[in-house]
Amino acid sequence: MRIAGGIFTLILALAVFCGSARATQPEKVPGAWLDSLRANLWRMNTDSLGYSFNTFTIQHRLDKNGNIKSSDTVWTRMTFDGQGNRLVQELDDSGAVKSSRVQERQEESDETQVKDEESDGKRSVQISMNPFSTFKPERRGNFSFTLLAPDAEGHPRFSVATLNDNPGFVGEYTVDTTRWVPLHITGHPTEPPKHVKRLEMDMVFEPDSDGANLIRHATSQIEASFLLLKFYMRVEQEFSDYQLTE
Repeated sequence: MRIAGGIFTLILALAVFCGSARATQPEKVPGAWLDSLRANLWRMNTDSLGYSFNTFTIQHRLDKNGNIKSSDTVWTRMTFDGQGNRLVQELDDSGAVKSSRVQERQEESDETQVKDEESDGKRSVQISMNPFSTFKPERRGNFSFTLLAPDAEGHPRFSVATLNDNPGFVGEYTVDTTRWVPLHITGHPTEPPKHVKRLEMDMVFEPDSDGANLIRHATSQIEASFLLLKFYMRVEQEFSDYQLTE
């Protein structure tokens, strides 16, 4: 009887433990949430919508302790033609165009790209990231979407993590579920590009005049290396004057 009672107690304890483990499993983000958020990203679709905006960029070159060694600033006007092509105009302090170049449409890549350029003896970094590529139905199975505690204002938050090291953007998302728009995103690529050891981004979205939430502020922390040289940078960007062109 003691043996039977001991076995019964063990089985009961295991049942309670398993039930507790199931109860504490993280809650998944409903697929309908991702569908609703994707549906409201139309203002960011450069393949079907023509629009333009200004970007003010401050590029800080840092030492290994994070202290600023030097800084550059640049104003640009970005204009998309609705077919994925864009006109990039560098502006002077008065808003006059200093230089222009056209970048033709490229097939969308889910991987983050960081391109190093040498210009006038200075090293610069261009960043292209798509924090919403993981929302696509055909890609969701490669990532986990987990609900987090709401932010201080009660907005829902969730995290995106890769499964089996699939490439993409992972991080934490704060969203407005009354309008189904992003508010704040922090994250990084699962696989840093060549020569890049660390790339962290922080993006803030705010309403435009038509109510669509568009990116307004972005900060990128970059650590890269080439041969025996190491580079540390912080890029701060402000986005303004969004205008539909068609």
